[in-house]
This record gives sequence, structure tokens and C-alpha cells, in this order.
Amino acid sequence: MMIDTAQARREGLRWVLLQVINKARPYPANDPLLWDVGRSLYPDLSMLELQKELLFLDGLGLLVLTRPPARSWTATLTPAGVNLVEYVADDVPGIARPAKYWRE
Repeated sequence: MMIDTAQARREGLRWVLLQVINKARPYPANDPLLWDVGRSLYPDLSMLELQKELLFLDGLGLLVLTRPPARSWTATLTPAGVNLVEYVADDVPGIARPAKYWRE
């Protein structure tokens, strides 16, 4: 079975974005911050690719994007996004969230 590296990259980037936005709470995370973090993992990451993944997560209702004209986008997690990041909610297809390996 071949691994689809493009799909793995997209899903991994989505999880990283959710993690960074969660760490920024209660403040919104702007796209230059998210791009810098994303480029530390994927050096060839474009702003367009980043914005496509943010739109995907927004479409799932995991975050709210603010997109003012000619300015940075900002992202804030919704309660559903917080629950996903904190392992309260079940996995969402399309996001490479690691399996929970600890007990509470």
C-alpha cells in the first residue's frame, strides 16, 4: 500500500494548526504566526496552502476565521475545536490527530 504523502502532509498540517491556535488562546492566532510554525515543519509551505487548510478547518466548524481585506487572517478555535484538541471529542476524518495514549 502506497502512502499518499500529499494527504499525510495536509492532515498533519491541520493538526499542527489546531495545536498552535489552541496554544494562542484566549487570543486569536494570525496567519504569519501559523505560517512560521507550518514552515518549520514544511519549509516549502506557501501562504495559499496554509489558507486552504484554514478554510477546510473553518468549514468543519473547528475554528472561526476572520479575513479582513488586505490584512492578516486570524483564527480562533470554536468549542468543537477545543474539544478535538483536548481529546474530549472523537477523531475527525482529515485531521492527523495522534491516538490518545494516556489515561486520566
